Amino acid sequence: MSGGPTKGANKHQYSQLKFKGTVYKLGDYVLIRETKKTNMVGQLTGIVSQGGDETNPRRPMVEVRWYSVSRAMGRFYKKDDLGELPGVSERERASLGENEVFDTRCMSKVYADLLNGKCRVWTLREYDGKPGLGADDYYTRATYDLEKVVPVGREFAR
Repeated sequence: MSGGPTKGANKHQYSQLKFKGTVYKLGDYVLIRETKKTNMVGQLTGIVSQGGDETNPRRPMVEVRWYSVSRAMGRFYKKDDLGELPGVSERERASLGENEVFDTRCMSKVYADLLNGKCRVWTLREYDGKPGLGADDYYTRATYDLEKVVPVGREFAR
């Protein structure tokens, strides 16, 4: 770990971390390994040298602000019921994209060894028609909580 540690409660906080040859900095969008085949999307908000796991207290952790991938919405609602998702009309449900993510405003800490690479999160306007997009490029146009989807500006109606 590097990037100027600051001390607090016997733990060091850093502005960057190098893991498996990749340098991760605060504010980066990252892929967090969920299963062997799937990743979750998050934004790094903190890097802590010690995680507090009783079996391995020195194992580094990262704090992540989570983005829910549109395909993951089915975990909370059956795919056919997504139109009943509070705040999402049937027309809007039909426009959900494979690489669409929703800022959940939820934050938590995970072990740094779950980092599985960087990704990019764009607004819909930036993403739409942008050349050279790859599988690790996502777009967002709304925040999400279990009660409703809140559009960012007027982009969700597009």
